[in-house]
Amino acid sequence: MLNDVYLEINHVLEGGSSSRDDLPTESQQTSIEVDRSEGFQSIADVKQTVTSEIQRLLTDQHVPDFVSEFLLNQWVKLLVRIYDKSGMKGDSWQHAMETAEDLIWSVGSLSSRQDKDRLDKLWPDLVLRLRNGMKMISMPSHQVNNFISSLLKHRATLTMLAALTRSKENDANLIKPERIKA
Repeated sequence: MLNDVYLEINHVLEGGSSSRDDLPTESQQTSIEVDRSEGFQSIADVKQTVTSEIQRLLTDQHVPDFVSEFLLNQWVKLLVRIYDKSGMKGDSWQHAMETAEDLIWSVGSLSSRQDKDRLDKLWPDLVLRLRNGMKMISMPSHQVNNFISSLLKHRATLTMLAALTRSKENDANLIKPERIKA
């Protein structure tokens, strides 16, 4: 339906260079305007639905601003495109949502060795999925690189914090009162 609206809009716009006979009649013009407004309304509804899904994923999650901004301003474009083609039931939708979930998880704190191991295994594939999604929405390469760079810096910070936490726990175990001989 949306493609029909765009084709009709293009036809009308190109009609400006056509002869008078090729121009739409008043009733055709009204029909085109109704279709166009329905198309735009549909786009707005889809974007609202998709944005709600992203906000649901972000609820009660502590993620850096650059990640939530990316999901709400960029990844939402990919989800709208997927929704337009196949709705929320297809594999593409599921994969894009899993990527968003993995991204949100990956920027959380690494509370255990298992979390770090999971992140190490997940990371290369996650970055690839993110890059593919950003390519599909034609995100400018400098924005892609800035986002990936920010993710790398955040991951390095998380890894350092996890190492410091483990180091402090080890120090605490070394100085337990029962280990000190008077």
